Amino acid sequence: MTSVGSTVDGLGSQLQTNNPVTSTVSTTVSGVGSAVSTVGTGVTTGVGDPNNPNGVGTTVKGVTTSVTSLGNTVSTVGTGLASSTSGTPVSGVTGLTGSVVNSSGQLVSNTGTGLTNTVSSPVVTQVTTDTTTLANKTLGGVQGVTQTVGTTTGLGTPVNGLLTQVGGTVSGVGTNISSSNSGLSGVGQVVQNVGQTVTDSGTLVKPTSTTGGSGTGSLTADANVTATNNSLSTTVNTTLNTLTAGVTANAGTTQNTSTTNPINGLNTLTTSLLTSKQ
Repeated sequence: MTSVGSTVDGLGSQLQTNNPVTSTVSTTVSGVGSAVSTVGTGVTTGVGDPNNPNGVGTTVKGVTTSVTSLGNTVSTVGTGLASSTSGTPVSGVTGLTGSVVNSSGQLVSNTGTGLTNTVSSPVVTQVTTDTTTLANKTLGGVQGVTQTVGTTTGLGTPVNGLLTQVGGTVSGVGTNISSSNSGLSGVGQVVQNVGQTVTDSGTLVKPTSTTGGSGTGSLTADANVTATNNSLSTTVNTTLNTLTAGVTANAGTTQNTSTTNPINGLNTLTTSLLTSKQ
C-alpha cells in the first residue's frame, strides 16, 4: 500500500502546474498518494509488526493521520483554485468556490487531528494495546494449529516449497517491472511485495524452525518405491513415501537394522493388509 501511494504521489508530481486545471489535478493526485502511503505505513508498522505492543493503535493512527492529510490536500486545492484564477473573468466564481473548498478541507483536517488525539489518549491506547495482545495470541494460536496439521500430514514441507517458488516467481516479475521502467518502480514494488507475501504464507503450514530430540543419532526415511502395478497398495505406498521423503528425525538411542527404516515397515504392513483384501 505504501508503494502504491508513493507511485500515485510521484505521478501527481510529474503533472504540469502551469494552469489551474493541471495544477488542481496534480495537487489532488499527490495528496491522495500521500494519504495512501500514510495508511500503508500505519499498517506496516502497526498490525504488520508483531513486535509492536500497540499495533492496532498505530494502524488506526495511520488512518486518522491520512484523514488530516486529505483535508490539507482539499484546502490546498481550494486556495490554489482561488489564487490561480484571480484576475480572470471567472475569478468571482472560482474565488468563492475555492473558499468553500478550503473551508471544507480545514473541517476534514480538524476532524482527522481530533481523531488522532483521541486514539493517542491513555484510555484508548490501553484499549488498542489490549486488542493487539488478544489479536496476536489468536493469530499465533491459529498458526500453531495449521503448522501442526502441516507437520502431521507431511504436507507442510511440499506446500511451503510450492509457495516459496510461486512467491519467488512473482517477486521476480516485480523486479523486472521496476528495472525496465523507472516510472513503474512503485508498481514493481507492489508486485514484489505480493510475491514476498506468498512466500511468507508458507510458514502457516511449516514452522520456520523445529526442535528435535536430545539424542545425537540420525534417522532418514527411504522414499524408494517400486510400482509394479496399479493396485491400491502401490498407490498408498507411493503416497506414504512421497509425504515422508526427506524427513529426518533425531534418535536418542542406538537402533538395530530392523528399525533403521520404519517407513519401509509401515509400507510392508500396509501392503500386506491391502493385498489380503484383494
